[in-house]
Amino acid sequence: MRIRAENPGFAYGYPKEGFSLWQDNVAILADAKNVDNAKLFFNFIMEPENAALISNYTRYGNAILGSEKFMDKGLPDAPEMNIPAEFKTAAHFLVTCPADVQQIYTRIWTDLTK
Repeated sequence: MRIRAENPGFAYGYPKEGFSLWQDNVAILADAKNVDNAKLFFNFIMEPENAALISNYTRYGNAILGSEKFMDKGLPDAPEMNIPAEFKTAAHFLVTCPADVQQIYTRIWTDLTK
């Protein structure tokens, strides 16, 4: 959506062969020191007005009911935010890697970020 805002000649495309869905998540680590504050933060970002602020900044949608009324004009109805009906069956979430593969991925990523 940011690209289209800069150049209206761009359009978001959905390949009929299939494409990955994704979602952002928030989580509390098992060894978190302040779980109560984490829960307060989750509640804060899930308030419709705050979720809309995040969407307005990132230009991503969110799943918080009522947030669309606080979003920038055009954002809730943007083609990047709404999969057309004819492409919904082509969308899928990626399957999680097996635990042993995930451990390798984590080790490599940790080494790269040092």
